[in-house]
Parts: sequence; C-alpha cells; structure tokens
Amino acid sequence: MGREFLLAVREKMVLLPQNPFLYRIRHRRKQVRWAYPKRFPYRIVFRVIDDVVVIYTVVHAARHNRQWQHRV
Repeated sequence: MGREFLLAVREKMVLLPQNPFLYRIRHRRKQVRWAYPKRFPYRIVFRVIDDVVVIYTVVHAARHNRQWQHRV
C-alpha cells in the first residue's frame, strides 16, 4: 500500500508541470492550488511561480489548512 501511495503521488507530481492551471486556486492570497493523487485522500499543495511549480507539502485531505499554511 505504501508503494502504491508513493507511485500515485509521484505520478501526479510529474504531471503537474504539464498543466498546473488546471487546478483552481484554493487560497487566493497565497495563490496556492491543490491536486489529488488517484485513490488516496491526500492533497498536494503547490503554487506556480513564473514557469516553476513549487510543491510545498503532501497532506491528508482531512487535515485543517493550518497544517500547510506556515510552509508557504
């Protein structure tokens, strides 16, 4: 199960730079977006800065936003 999780997260991370604007902005002031890997209740928190996708964290979807906001 752990290996499948890592593969799903890695797959989503590899696909993010192809079209990062596909995902809507979830935190307007910080311009943060979320992407969800297949099959797992986790979200990848990221931001697009110029032409670069910056991934801040992978956090469980049930966690409160405070868990990742201090990293941005």
